[in-house]
This record gives sequence, C-alpha cells and structure tokens, in this order.
Amino acid sequence: MKPSSRRHRFRWIRNLPPVFSLMLVVAFGIIFYQVVKEFDLSSIHFSRLFSILSPFIIGLVITFFLVAPVKFLERQFLRLPFFRERRAFTNFLSVLISYVIVLGLLVLILVYIVPQIFSGLSTLFTLLTDAIEYLYDNLNTFISHWNESSWSTLISGEDLYQLLGNYLSSLTLDLQNIASTVLPMLYKTIASVASGSINTIIGIIISIYLVSDRRNMAYGGKRILYALLRKDRANRILTLLHEILNIFRRFFVGQALDSLLIGIICFIFMKIFSLPYAELISVIIGVTNIIPYFGPFLGAIPSILIILMVSPMEALIFAIFILVLQQIDGNIICPAVLGGSLGLKPIWIIFAVTVGGGLFGVLGMIIGVPTFTVIYTLWHRYIRRRIHSKKTGETPAAFAETAKPAEATPEAETSKKEPPAP
Repeated sequence: MKPSSRRHRFRWIRNLPPVFSLMLVVAFGIIFYQVVKEFDLSSIHFSRLFSILSPFIIGLVITFFLVAPVKFLERQFLRLPFFRERRAFTNFLSVLISYVIVLGLLVLILVYIVPQIFSGLSTLFTLLTDAIEYLYDNLNTFISHWNESSWSTLISGEDLYQLLGNYLSSLTLDLQNIASTVLPMLYKTIASVASGSINTIIGIIISIYLVSDRRNMAYGGKRILYALLRKDRANRILTLLHEILNIFRRFFVGQALDSLLIGIICFIFMKIFSLPYAELISVIIGVTNIIPYFGPFLGAIPSILIILMVSPMEALIFAIFILVLQQIDGNIICPAVLGGSLGLKPIWIIFAVTVGGGLFGVLGMIIGVPTFTVIYTLWHRYIRRRIHSKKTGETPAAFAETAKPAEATPEAETSKKEPPAP
C-alpha cells in the first residue's frame, strides 16, 4: 500500500472536531487506567516510574496553584510606575511573597492544627472504645429483656448474644488497631514531609523555577507547536489548551479558597459556641467541601455523629449551623470566589461526580467536574456551530475560538522581549 493512501485512510482522525478528539483521549485514558490496574506487573513498573517522577509531579502541582496568586500580585505591582520599569524584579517579588505566604500557612497548619487534630482523634477513639465497652458490659441485661419479648421467636437470645458480642469485640479490636498503628504512621508521614523529604524539597525547587520562568517556557512550547504544525492547527491547539487550563485552574483554585474559607468559618463558630472537636471537624468540613454537591454531606454527617456522642443539643446546633453555612456558601461565598459557575447544570455535576468517583474514587470525584466541563463546553460549542451553519449554509468550523491565545504567530512572539504568560 502506498504511503499516500495510508495517510488518506487516517485523515478522518485529523479532521475530527476537538470535542470528539478530546472524548476519544479521555475514553482511551480510562481504558488504559483500568487495564494497567488489572496487571500487578504493570502497576509495579508504574509505581516505580511515579516515584521517580514524583519531584516533577509535586513541582507541577505547586506551580498550578501558585501561578494565579503570582499573576495577581504582578498586576497589583504593575499599577505603580516604579514596578513597570522593573518587570524582572516585579516577577521575583511576586514569586517571593506568594511562597512566603503559602509556606507560612503550611507551617501554621503543621505547628498548630495538625497536633490538635491528632489529639482530637485520640480522644475520639478513646471515647468510642469506652462506649463499646459500656455496651458490651450491658449486653447481658439487653439479652434478658430480649428473651422476655416476642422478638425472641425470630432469633434466640444466645444467638443474638454471640452475634453482638463478636461484632463489638471485632469493632473494639479495629479501633485499637487504628489508634495504635494508623495514627502513629500518619503522624510520622506528616512529620517526614514537614521535615523536608528529598522529593518535596526538589519539587519546591522545580516549582520555583517553573513559576519564575513560566513565560519563557510558554514561549518555547508555542515555538514547538508552530514548528511542527500548520498555523491554523497550532492556533486551535493553543486555544484549546488555554481554555482547558482556565477551567481547571478556576475550579481547583476557587474550590481550594472556598474550602479554606468554609473551614475557617466553621472553626470560628465552633470555638465561639465551645463545640467539641473544633479543629478535627473544621478540617473534615473544609476538605470534603472540595467535592461538589456530595462533599458537604460527606463532611456534615460524620461530624454531626461525632458531636452527637458528646451532646445531642450541641449536635443539633452544629447541624443547623451547617445548613445555614451551606446556603451562605452556595449563594455568596462560592460565586464570589469562583467568579460564577462553570456553566454546568446540577444534574451534569452530579453525573460527573458519580462517574468520576466510580472510576477513580475520591480523586475522580474531584477531577470529574472540570473534566466534564471541558467536554461539555466543546460539545455545546460544536452543536451551536452546526446549527448556525445549517441556518446560514456556511461550512461549519470545527472549533470556534472564544479566546485567542496571545501572540498567535511565532513572528509576533519573537518581536516581544517578554513572551506572554500561559
């Protein structure tokens, strides 16, 4: 077969609209992940590869979250004439302030909040163990009442005693095992990360380089695209990458700030009203709030049960507070932080969280929403273009550019001393 005919056979792949190409990539990624998960040998090799690349992964994650505050600080500094003439110094100062603030928050969390969380967990495990022992001691009284009731015809008191006794004994052993092994291991892990493992230190150094030199790296990436692809195709890819990056950054940075504010408000309220386990429950509420829709329920239910073991009235006060807080978050805090919704209806958000959680667990519940938002946005735009083409009789464009990437051509890029930020 001639090479030209071979190229002609696969031309339909190149002519696919970006929404279909992206859907194919996502589907292939899910299938590849499921296949790799089924083979132990592959998982061993991938875990080794992941451990080797972990410093770069840590650096990319830190860069992803810190680019937004660095750019915000740069915009504020550039309003002053002194900084407009010193862009390199402005970039350095913005990076320095961002890292100092983030590292300061991490030190505050590790020094104050983490010990309080472990203290609360230890107290909670002790309380649960005492409650189980109390139930076990009063099991004989319960069985005697059971034998006198009509329910004893369904199951005898001896069988019920053995069943409940085995369950309570197993639950006690599990709690003791968690308290004696899991908590110390978790504490050691956090302590090792805080003390500065090699991968963490290298990851921070890589992130500093990436954040500081992000313009030159974006410039280099654009040059590669324009060198390998046609100008129109390179522009489409840059526009697509620009929009995907904006959606993911807007979601994750916004959700992180929103969850931080929710956790702080919860902590202040619990301290004012002297509710128990304030540090532990505030962290649970803040962390689970990252998951859309299901997160508030996943955090509120166990928190209410924890407080219920101490005081039913305090649990009721906390439940009312959570309901009010979620209304404030949904109507005031979240729109202000995220700058509006991602354009998805609630049913699609629930669909994305459910499918993502079923495929990839908790991580899938978090990344499912921005991933589905990208697919939904491109699909909606493609349908709109198709309808418009049928009305006007024009040939539909495969992709409608809504935000042209800055400096689209390499000639225009090389004329700039500072290439644009990604």
